[in-house]
Amino acid sequence: MKNWLLFFLIAWMPVYAARTPKVLVLIIASDDLPVYRAFQDTWRAYMHTDPKHIEAYFLKATPEMDRPFAIVGDTFVARAGEGLVPGSAGILNKTLIAFKAFLPRLHEFDYVLRTNLSSFFFFPDLLEFLKTLPAKHCYAGGPTGKGSRVASGSGIILSTDVVKLLLFDYKKLFNDASEADDVLIGHFLWKKKIHFLSYQRFDIHRYDDWVAYKEGRVPHTFHFRTRTSDRSNPADLSYDVDIQRELLHMFYGIHL
Repeated sequence: MKNWLLFFLIAWMPVYAARTPKVLVLIIASDDLPVYRAFQDTWRAYMHTDPKHIEAYFLKATPEMDRPFAIVGDTFVARAGEGLVPGSAGILNKTLIAFKAFLPRLHEFDYVLRTNLSSFFFFPDLLEFLKTLPAKHCYAGGPTGKGSRVASGSGIILSTDVVKLLLFDYKKLFNDASEADDVLIGHFLWKKKIHFLSYQRFDIHRYDDWVAYKEGRVPHTFHFRTRTSDRSNPADLSYDVDIQRELLHMFYGIHL
């Protein structure tokens, strides 16, 4: 009997180790600028391609709601203000509201990825990376800078127990506009001894950066961030939109 049980466990170990995690993806979004609307078109073209492992929502906010949140299709709308610190804690608030709203369903997921519109992810490689992360006490992402202990808001990966830890101090974090949302989350988790695990993100600040990637002069990655343009200048948006659409075709074979 013992030998049979040992054989059964050994036989199933590779299958268990190879299990692909399921991820809740929350994408900070708004419709304020033309580039944000264009980015949503790109995201929507691939964000639902693997519903077994990826469940994704745009994360928006409006203060004029009669309820804390609403989910309309692939858009989560929080009763909160939009905007950046120090004028508004909008990004942090709608993130926390979404975490709280999905709390009854967190058991369905292994990780939560909080990202933004200017990011592009190749989900198959992201899922492979997640297999290497701890199942509990996990806080990972692309760093905010060299030597940083904080995950950039463009890609914060949390195991579900860490999401619950943030919600435990929900009232303390909510409406805190003293620093950017990613910094506040990072500092909070550092104090809780949840330490940051970093991965390599490829930032595209100039079109030449994108050319270098296409020519194979930089390492492969699953997370890109396009920031070549001045968001406030509608005439200076084409590079970011075009690069994301090229990424869409390169990694998913989808044309827009």
